[in-house]
Amino acid sequence: MSFLGKSLHTFPAVTLGVALVGMSAGPVQAVPVGHQKTQKTARASDEWRETAVKYADAHWNWTTWDDSTPRAKDGQAQPYFECAEFVARALAAGGLVPGLKPGDPQDSYYHYMAPNGKEYDLLLISDVIGYRSLYDFIMDYDLGADVGDDPAKARPGDMVVIFNSDYSNKLHTGLVAQEVKGDMDSTVDAHNNAHYRRTYQKFDADGRAHVVHIDPGVIKSQKPVVQPPSDPDLIRSHASHVRPS
Repeated sequence: MSFLGKSLHTFPAVTLGVALVGMSAGPVQAVPVGHQKTQKTARASDEWRETAVKYADAHWNWTTWDDSTPRAKDGQAQPYFECAEFVARALAAGGLVPGLKPGDPQDSYYHYMAPNGKEYDLLLISDVIGYRSLYDFIMDYDLGADVGDDPAKARPGDMVVIFNSDYSNKLHTGLVAQEVKGDMDSTVDAHNNAHYRRTYQKFDADGRAHVVHIDPGVIKSQKPVVQPPSDPDLIRSHASHVRPS
């Protein structure tokens, strides 16, 4: 894929990625647009969650989408396989991104044409003028609902999104790997920087994370009140938001 005339391997992607891990099983097909209210079979099975988490557990330290070597150490940067792409591929492994498989080429995620007729950049989590992000895809396609900063509602396979200080833009994302169990915090797998089962509290060090609860074909999207981005840097390219490890 290319962006502003540069290939992904020469121009690093700028989104970050994380995944909460802790399950395993087979994919479930996403419900086509327009049939969310009549086809509720997706709710009957959470096998997709297990499959998404399996992918996240197995790929949290990969530095490119198509090669397991070299592997990143915990906290190490992954500029060619970043956060949004990591989460998108995990969801694709669970069968929630119609037409895409987790091993498909990067350009397929960069120019993803969804069944609703809209094109999305699934390598992107930030709000960039002229692009529809992974978050937009989930909301537009009724795959999930933003339930705010409530880790108690997070389930394996759900997405975590970190906002900036005034909630005007999204900076980072990840996949929930393990839900809250007793005194144990939920955990997240993430990319750029690489993290395996990082606790929700550490992942949300600044207290600006939202849980996006995924429930394919059932939940009606509920977008949080977020102002449109005004940072001119967001207009020029995929905004580069580097977070501490």
